[in-house]
Amino acid sequence: MVTIVFPHTLFLAASTGVVPKNKNTIKKIKNTRPIPFFIKFIIALKMSKQIAVTILLFILIGGAAAYFLSGKPNTQKTAAVAAVTPTPTQAPANMLTWTDLAGFSFKYPEGTNIDNHPDDTKNYANLTLTLPSKNIVNVVMADNTYKNLDVWAGENSAIDATLDGRPAKKILKDDLQTIASIDNGVLVTITGQDIADTVKTWTFIYPSPTTAKSAPASDNGGDVLEEQ
Repeated sequence: MVTIVFPHTLFLAASTGVVPKNKNTIKKIKNTRPIPFFIKFIIALKMSKQIAVTILLFILIGGAAAYFLSGKPNTQKTAAVAAVTPTPTQAPANMLTWTDLAGFSFKYPEGTNIDNHPDDTKNYANLTLTLPSKNIVNVVMADNTYKNLDVWAGENSAIDATLDGRPAKKILKDDLQTIASIDNGVLVTITGQDIADTVKTWTFIYPSPTTAKSAPASDNGGDVLEEQ
């Protein structure tokens, strides 16, 4: 009769202190070899890796939770700060009015340098405005030599516009805007990179110019009125 001893039997005997009565069983227990050291080391290493991974996961989860709780922006506080912080605004420039005896007026910002070209006796008006922004606007009023505004525009792409309610054409050439209007045989052109303010505030004072520029009306060829 052969007795088979399973490992768990040996473990039970060793742990409980109960010695089997069967001699063969006792012999088998005595002859059982202990677990080699390298196998124990491998088992311990695997268990330590599992423990290390578990600890690392706990650290990562805890760190993420702490970062989320401490670093979450306070939207209510941010909105309150934005609500009470004033937005800087640029004060509007003081506007002056240029009134020309050639029969027109317009507004321009204070600090603008105006050259009325006193040596020009051909045109009714010839003004060069150097604005505070350093943009330059040229205003010329002269006898019309064109049949109509379409002829004046030529091959340039022109759009319909108005100048103080009168028909006008506007073209864009060499990064400059030019608006032209013909009134009672007189051609008015306004040219510059930004002519919007001049065009918007332009006013014809007389039906047509009745005084050539060669007949000076004042020291600078025009009257400057400060906008109240």
